[in-house]
Amino acid sequence: MSISQMMSGGWRRFLTRFDANHSPTLIEDVSDAYRAELDLVARCTQHAHWVHYPQFRVELLRIAAEVQAHLPWLQGQILALDGYLPSSPPLPPMPEGNSWECFRRDVEEVRRSCGHLLEWIHRTERETPEIAAGLQRIRKDKLRHREEFREMLMKSDPYSN
Repeated sequence: MSISQMMSGGWRRFLTRFDANHSPTLIEDVSDAYRAELDLVARCTQHAHWVHYPQFRVELLRIAAEVQAHLPWLQGQILALDGYLPSSPPLPPMPEGNSWECFRRDVEEVRRSCGHLLEWIHRTERETPEIAAGLQRIRKDKLRHREEFREMLMKSDPYSN
């Protein structure tokens, strides 16, 4: 597939999201899940290199590795659905503020991502229950990661004793 075809397809998918009659396709849902996991890996890795406390660094890199393990399965599903792999998102800008603020944003982002996954699971379970089961496993991990981010958030609270 040429770069112009990929760009054209990307814009077409973007614009159809605003069409009231458009309902997301299975490939769009799986691709969105893939992009979300890529983004979380990038953010956790970046945050791990920025955070001051080594115990948080270890936890963030562990979470990034666990999320990274989801990517081959998602890639396989995208390719099996005759899609193409979305490009890696640009590295997010260096977070502003302290570790506590970064963990607070991480908790919120993972909460949002869990909601999206739930939508995708409900849509895909009718068409392909095996993909829904895979997304459910990813969501289960994400819920656990959210709790781990909350624990790090509480431990990094500047006002805690």
